[in-house]
Parts: sequence; C-alpha cells; structure tokens
Amino acid sequence: ITLTNMDNVTLVIRSVSIAGVSRADYSQTNTCGSRVTKGASCSITVTFTPMATGTRSAQVSITDLAGGSPQTAQLSGTGQ
Repeated sequence: ITLTNMDNVTLVIRSVSIAGVSRADYSQTNTCGSRVTKGASCSITVTFTPMATGTRSAQVSITDLAGGSPQTAQLSGTGQ
C-alpha cells in the first residue's frame, strides 16, 4: 500500500495497525515513521498468514491528524 500526502502540510501519523475480525491473520511493516511531508509517500507492506480456513478479512488502519482519520484499506484473503 502506498500512502501519499496530497495535502500542503506535513501529515502527522499516530499509528499504522491492523484492525478487524481476522486481524491476527495479517501483519504489517511500514516506512512511514511519524511524519510524511507534503507530496511525499511511504509504503505499508502487509503479510497474510491465515490461522483458519475460509475468508479472512481485516483492514489496515492509519490514525493521523488529517480529517477523516483513521484512513483504512480493506484486506481479504482465503485460508486453505
């Protein structure tokens, strides 16, 4: 996932986390740190390691000081 700061001010990030029903099936690492300057981007890498069979859903949650926080990206995978 690429997070791009399209605003005219620095984006202050409080946390990047996995939330939702199957959150234990996902992990994340990121290059975002605590601030993303205007026009800059950072990356969030998600790894899926299902703990059960069937559809496993969660979301990446980015809590920051921007309007509409937290921003989310939906995740879905199938455990075999």
